[in-house]
Amino acid sequence: MHEEYNDTLSIVFCALYDDWLKNKELIHRSFEHFVKIWEERCFFILIIQDAKQRKIELAFKNMHIFYMQERGISLARNRGVEEACTLNSRWIIFHDASICWTEEAVGFLFKNRFSKISPKVKLKFQLIEEKPSTDVQGEIRKINPVYDTYVGSVLFEVQSIAKIRFNIFHGPGQNTIYKSGEDVLFFFDYFSMKKNFCVYESKTAYIYHPPREKDFSKHKIYAKGQGRVFKILLKEYFSIRLLMDCILFFGNALVRCIFFRKNSFYILKERCVGFFCED
Repeated sequence: MHEEYNDTLSIVFCALYDDWLKNKELIHRSFEHFVKIWEERCFFILIIQDAKQRKIELAFKNMHIFYMQERGISLARNRGVEEACTLNSRWIIFHDASICWTEEAVGFLFKNRFSKISPKVKLKFQLIEEKPSTDVQGEIRKINPVYDTYVGSVLFEVQSIAKIRFNIFHGPGQNTIYKSGEDVLFFFDYFSMKKNFCVYESKTAYIYHPPREKDFSKHKIYAKGQGRVFKILLKEYFSIRLLMDCILFFGNALVRCIFFRKNSFYILKERCVGFFCED
């Protein structure tokens, strides 16, 4: 790697092949927005998993496509970080298959890419609203990664995360026991290294994710990983705030049990299993 980082952005896109096919049109629109704003200063690093013998084709410049047979979001993102370092990019974002970036959101990152405080856009769980691009303003805000959990909304400097990796035991994947928590752990490693938890967040620029299911089915999948995340955080980054968050985390699950909410006992059990598991 060269001594100086170049003035480019690496877009690390990680997806299963089937998810790529399902969301191809939105992904293509998202990529177009990056090309329009960043022009030829962006590299697309695509980590496609479970593709078997299938290949994907895109007409964009600066495409770097890699195929992984083992499914795992943390493995894929770590590979993307390594490739961004190899390309000597100055900035990096993590782009998932279900996310669509608006031109306004991309423009906000570009405008504030030299900020000493990490630029961040807002995330909405709804169908995309494409508005005319405007000069979006931002504000400095201190975040709590327990609740602001999505790393794909932040522009990172590659140099600042070059030695940080996603926890390969967490996140969706064929060999991971804990199907959640990878973003929270990454955020805590990153912001703790920077010694502050501040971002420069857009006031009106959003990225979009399809609406989530309201039946708590995802909570069943995520519960064990969430429990283990609190165990790790309390051990490595203990604070009264984290302790209170942990109490609220288990208290919420307990209250749901008292009112016999759907899947509540299973969710509480899995959270406890994750928290009291042996490393």
